[in-house]
Amino acid sequence: MSMSAKENTITNVIIGGGCAGLSLARHADKLKRGVTVMLTGRDKRQDHSWGFFLNDDTKDAAPMVRKMWHKWQIITPNKKITQSAKNHPYAGLESKAWLSACRDEAQAQGVQLSSASVQDVQGNIITTDQGSISAEVIYDSRPTQPPNGIMIQSFIGHEIQTAMPVFDP
Repeated sequence: MSMSAKENTITNVIIGGGCAGLSLARHADKLKRGVTVMLTGRDKRQDHSWGFFLNDDTKDAAPMVRKMWHKWQIITPNKKITQSAKNHPYAGLESKAWLSACRDEAQAQGVQLSSASVQDVQGNIITTDQGSISAEVIYDSRPTQPPNGIMIQSFIGHEIQTAMPVFDP
């Protein structure tokens, strides 16, 4: 994968093989400046569930939806609020299904997948554990490090198993 800046420069490089990187890679044909794309890095997290509201922007995920809710409640010790969404239900899918579909679509468009780990980005040169890459455009989907003293909220899902089914859709 090593190349000098004067050699074959890749048009687009997407750094990160998680949800954001693969979601962009599946639309490689719509990227400006050509469609030569290399996706570096892979999401190494375990499978988890993603929740989102189903609408025109998320309709591509609809066939993979595992469960959908048109009505839900937020319950606190002092209050119970019922919400509903007739046209835009809350939906859930397993991340593996979405990532796999995105990966397949990206590869069908000629996106090169690489397991290279990015070590540094300087200008249009990406240094990886497998060499350097020169790119006209770099899309970096990795999360940024927050400044000291700043907290970023993340959600961690927990799966609870019970002796008897207790989920009420």
